[in-house]
This record gives sequence, structure tokens and C-alpha cells, in this order.
Amino acid sequence: MLFYRFVRTKLRNVSTAAVHLLEHKAFIPVMNSGAGGLVGSESPYIHCFNEPKHCFNEPKGTLNQAHSMDKRFFSLFNLTEDQAIALLDTPQDQISENDSRYIAASHLVNFPTEQSIQALIRAVQQTDPSLDNRIVRRKSVETLGRLQAQQALPVIQTCLSDEDCYTVENAVWAIGEIGTEDAALLEEVAQLLEKPGQTYRVIIHTLAKMNYLPAIDRIRKFADSSDLPTASAAITTICRFTGDYSQMDRVVAMLQNSNVLARRLSIQDLIDAKYYDAIPEIAKCPVSLVFRLRGIRMLAESGVSSGAIAFSTIQPYLEQS
Repeated sequence: MLFYRFVRTKLRNVSTAAVHLLEHKAFIPVMNSGAGGLVGSESPYIHCFNEPKHCFNEPKGTLNQAHSMDKRFFSLFNLTEDQAIALLDTPQDQISENDSRYIAASHLVNFPTEQSIQALIRAVQQTDPSLDNRIVRRKSVETLGRLQAQQALPVIQTCLSDEDCYTVENAVWAIGEIGTEDAALLEEVAQLLEKPGQTYRVIIHTLAKMNYLPAIDRIRKFADSSDLPTASAAITTICRFTGDYSQMDRVVAMLQNSNVLARRLSIQDLIDAKYYDAIPEIAKCPVSLVFRLRGIRMLAESGVSSGAIAFSTIQPYLEQS
């Protein structure tokens, strides 16, 4: 409780929305660069650290909500569950100008029912190659992941071989959200590390989350990737898998990198690694206050509860932030 009071004092001049984001770990995506990762303004409404980035190739004005976001962001559309299912089931060429199957797929995250899950599965199985249908499939896969729909894993697995790299990315992310101990499925995910043009950071994070040790050698080759967020994820995963954290200083160094995305995502990797020694450097990282405090807060929660660190050692860096 002392920690939360301290954080709220630090955030008196930050918007209410930013406080909500900090406390609920929610971030809304912004725009991306197309192939090399995410870009955007220094804002608390930034792409969630381990989220799929498919939304950046979707029509202007669509809304892609972030992982673990408060459900109120999903309830912007005045649709009942039945209406959303009916809309999602409508053939794309019969959709009126004022309707959107994409919105229906987004909205069904509010309804963790078998009928909603089956409607989303049907949408994924609709393989019309048009752009409108592709983005509906991506969103449907994502929503199934958010709903942690175990029964959807077989259809999501079929998306791993899709020609659309953003559908593949969402499928990998959804598998990580749903969770699986199926070694064959995880091996299929790991094999994507050898396929050109994939979002390797998301693949690495899912393999790390599932603790898939057989992928370690394939992950290791990304530790020197020219894409810093991918390198950061690879280094962190190798350290977690081996228990050797001697290379984590490379991730800490990214906190001062000129690439703002590398700075933001390295904070998440330090959180995932429970690398408490990074707290002083996170406090000095040139990103927004909300990003710094989120990193310190999540490390503090883990470290204080486990007895690895004390609040008194964290407080000076909160003051510095």
C-alpha cells in the first residue's frame, strides 16, 4: 500500500487515464512502421509491450485494444452478443457500409461464451483472401487469445502456416495467451524462427512464456539481431532459460538507446526477467513517467513479495523518477 500511495503522489500531474493505465497494465496501440516494428509518440497510450502489431495494417480508424485492458474499452459498440455474432457470420460481400465484422470480432471479447467462441472460430476458418476478411481473421484470432479459448487451439494452429505474416503473429501471440504443453505445437511455433519475414520478438516471447527449452539454440542467434527489441527479447529469454544473467547488462544498456521503441521494450524484458538490479537505470530511462513507474512498480511487486528487495531500496529511485 505504501508503494501505491507513493506512485499516486508522483502521478498527481499525470492524467487520470495514465494512472488507470499504470495500475491496470493497459496500453492502447498507436501506428507502426510497417515492417520494422512500432513507432509512435511518447504517450501512455502506446502499444502494449508484447502485443501483436497487426492493427497497423488495418483500415484507418479501426480500434485494436491491448492485452489485459479494462473491459470498458471493449464496450464502445452498441451491440448485443447475438447481434455481434450475426454480423461476424455475415459474408463480407453482404456487409453494409455502416457495419463492420472487425468491430464484431473485437466486441465478442465481452462474451466468454461457447457461442461467441464458435463464431470467432468460424471467422478464422473463412479464408477469403480479401483485405477486409484478412483483418477480421486477425482480430478473431486475437480475441480467441484474449478469451483464452482452449478449444480454439486447433484452428489457431492452422494459422501458423498462413501466408499473411500478421495472422501468423496473432496466432503465435494467442497461443501464448491460451497456454499449451503440446510439444508438437510449440515446436511448430519455434520453427517460425527459421522462416523469413516473421515477427520474431512475439515468437520468442511466446516460447519463453511456455518455457520451451528446445528452442534455446534457435533463439540464441537473435541475441545479436540488428532489430534491438528482438535482440532484447532473445537475450532475456536465454538468461531466463539458462539461469545465467551475465548478459542482461546488454538489455539494461538499451534503456539509453536512441531508439525509443528499444527503450520501452527493454523495460518489459527487464520486468519479465525480474532483473531488480535494473531499477536504478529504469528510473533514469528517457521515456515517459508512466513507463518508468510501470517498470519500477512491476519489479517492486515481484521483488518485495518474494523478499528479494525492500521498498526502502526502491523509494529513492521513485523519487528520482
